[in-house]
Amino acid sequence: EIRSGMPELPAQTREKYSKDFGLTPYEVSVLLGRDDLGDYFVKVLAAGVNAKSAANWVMTEVLRAANESAKPLTDAVPKPQETGALLKMVEDSRISLNAAKNAFAAMCRSGKGAETTVAELGLAQVSDEAAIAEACDRVLAAENAKLAEYRAGRDKLYGFFVGAVMKAMGGKGNPKVVNEVLRRKLAG
Repeated sequence: EIRSGMPELPAQTREKYSKDFGLTPYEVSVLLGRDDLGDYFVKVLAAGVNAKSAANWVMTEVLRAANESAKPLTDAVPKPQETGALLKMVEDSRISLNAAKNAFAAMCRSGKGAETTVAELGLAQVSDEAAIAEACDRVLAAENAKLAEYRAGRDKLYGFFVGAVMKAMGGKGNPKVVNEVLRRKLAG
């Protein structure tokens, strides 16, 4: 009866983190090194995010914010559900990882949720192919000389075009979609 009422032992918790979440011994030791960090990590996972990316985020961004603020973890960073929602936006390609870092820093300062912060800061990625195709067309029309060089075999200019399209879109273009649309436009 006593055994059934006992909490999970530390060795069992480490094994669970390794087996269930696929984490390395180092990641497990960092997440379980502070009482509050392991609980925060598990609550972030409740948003349905990848365990490895959640662990990396908690070990870097969450710990950094907590250490820089010198406040308890619960006061220094957003609620774990909001951090999980932010990571879910990255996984769903709604925002970039860099935008997520900016949003997280803003969330730490304001205490607002992920959706609100991303909307207020205008960090959402554009995945609309029509909008991306329009930006590609504008860049290609403005860069006729470079387009001719590219089509003549100077493949290294591809990166220039990607950068120009991203700049034309204010950095909000979904890189995967930008690459797909730009490849089609450059081939045509």
